[in-house]
Amino acid sequence: MGDRWIFGYGSLMWSPGFTYEDRSLAMLPHYRRSLCMYSFVARGNKEEPGLVLGLESVADDACVGIAFKVATNQFASINEELHQRENTPLICYEATIKQIQLIKPGQEKWVDALVFVPIPGHSQFAGHLSQDEKIKILKTSKGERGTSLEYLSSTLHLLDAELGEKDEHLLELLRLAQI
Repeated sequence: MGDRWIFGYGSLMWSPGFTYEDRSLAMLPHYRRSLCMYSFVARGNKEEPGLVLGLESVADDACVGIAFKVATNQFASINEELHQRENTPLICYEATIKQIQLIKPGQEKWVDALVFVPIPGHSQFAGHLSQDEKIKILKTSKGERGTSLEYLSSTLHLLDAELGEKDEHLLELLRLAQI
């Protein structure tokens, strides 16, 4: 069995919550980061759900994130922990293996990685919300791990400061929610 990788595109990038052997800038083709999932625990509650990131399938785009290499003998337990973290209270993400490109100077290569992809049509899928609806939620939601605004701000900060990436759509949502 080869190396075991996990791809993070939201809070996993800045708060993985597990031990890893290596980390790398990585790209997941045909997807983009989107504020498209309701959060009923971490960033909101049942009465006022928050929003967190998911992935939307887009043929001509790619999502830049961080890939974490984990020890083969720890992969199963980390996978289980991530299922609990990402799928609380309901199973709203499908854990699937996707090809990602690791982007390290002199080490650019394709590997299989565990990726959590939203389940379209799930009650927590919020891809249908308008920009104004998302902004309202960003301004008001709060859950056990903080606000959706803090979550989005932390993710965008890491993307810019560490990866040199700017997500203009999400930066505009953040800017409008802070007004």
